[in-house]
Order: sequence, then C-alpha cells, then structure tokens
Amino acid sequence: MREKVLGRSKLWGRGYTTVPVTVRRVLGIEEGDKIRWIFTDDGKVVVEREEGE
Repeated sequence: MREKVLGRSKLWGRGYTTVPVTVRRVLGIEEGDKIRWIFTDDGKVVVEREEGE
C-alpha cells in the first residue's frame, strides 16, 4: 500500500481531534457522520467511513 500524508491534527483535551479537510473530502464525510479507527497488524491506524449507520 502506497502511503500519502493528507494532513495533520492535534489531540486536545478529552481526546478530541479535528479530521483534516483533505481527509474529510477523501472519505466523503461531513458533520454527524461516523468514522471508525482500525489498528492493523503492522501497527498502523486506518480511518474508514462507517457505512449504513
């Protein structure tokens, strides 16, 4: 899998962060949509749009 950095964000109090606009556009998400965080066997984190919610 080829990697490309789409943005950066900062972790705030209580675990809050902002999803960069480039990532929101690629995932096709907007306010109120759900995303899931997947930890892979090789130690990477994948963010996916939650479908069907």
